[in-house]
Amino acid sequence: MLALRITRATARIVPRATGRRAASTTEHGAHDSHHHSPQEEAFGKGFYITIASVVGVLAVYKFTAGVDGDSPLTRLINKYSDDQELWLGRNDRRTVMLEQAGRDRALFQHTKKSGLVPVKFIETLNSGSPYNNEAGRAGGHIDLEALRKQLKANQ
Repeated sequence: MLALRITRATARIVPRATGRRAASTTEHGAHDSHHHSPQEEAFGKGFYITIASVVGVLAVYKFTAGVDGDSPLTRLINKYSDDQELWLGRNDRRTVMLEQAGRDRALFQHTKKSGLVPVKFIETLNSGSPYNNEAGRAGGHIDLEALRKQLKANQ
């Protein structure tokens, strides 16, 4: 019953929606006669203000030289540029550190290595894996040679 009500409701809405007519494009054809003739377009105020401000900035820059003849832009660059002596000192220190690291590495690579292995407790060396062992070899825990001899003698 509910499905029937829904289909009736949608059936009533559909004809109304399709009954509307879109606006025709032929109705707007009469407005074409209102076009104006082309006019000359001039530069606006913004263009002239931009040109005047660029010329003004260049003039102020040219005529504002410092006591030593440096312009404000040059003084600004010199203020924030790093001192060359500072960079030379940094480079020298880093070169010395790299050379020392190279000498240390060569020293460590060419020394004879010790045969000692650091272990926490000595029993670590006596323990062995219980897996993947050859029959009769228990990794040093049990001597099976006597058992092997006994089994061969019993056969």
